[in-house]
Amino acid sequence: MQVWLWPREWDNGRWVPYGIGLLLMEFLTLHSGGLFAGIALAQPRVLDRLKYFAIMLVFYAVFAWAFAAGTGSTSLLLVFAGVMTGRAVTLFLGDAADREALAKRSALGIVAFLTVTFGTIFIDVPEMGITRQLLDEVYPDRGDGGVWNRYPERAIVGAAVYFALMGLAELTVLRSRSGAAVR
Repeated sequence: MQVWLWPREWDNGRWVPYGIGLLLMEFLTLHSGGLFAGIALAQPRVLDRLKYFAIMLVFYAVFAWAFAAGTGSTSLLLVFAGVMTGRAVTLFLGDAADREALAKRSALGIVAFLTVTFGTIFIDVPEMGITRQLLDEVYPDRGDGGVWNRYPERAIVGAAVYFALMGLAELTVLRSRSGAAVR
């Protein structure tokens, strides 16, 4: 929310395109989570898992690179690498509880993400600190297409709402009966 209110305080405004890229990267995270959960739950042979993982890694890497290049935020590639490392651990080393947790997290995340994404399209959000002048300085190559490019404040607020919802879910519905977070 601070990026929305005082964008210059966060890496001199660079967090505006980074925040949009982070929300786009979350789409890849959720999409891959659903597919990897399906593969993990099916428990194919290790060589088949390796083949599926390699194919999907290349597929998702192309999108991750495009999102990072489009927002000028190459650190998003580190986020992608971290997520894919976690997917590989679950796919190759995870037990039944890990596979179920990935499926549960992905399903809940998809519902929350779609709800918030639709909200960012239909609900007007005030510019606050993300003025057109600031955008021309920190995100000049954004283009005119797409709601998030034209109104990045919607994506920034949407990201804050989405990640807050997922944080609350981790503390509530994604916890096991013992009180520990689902692995």
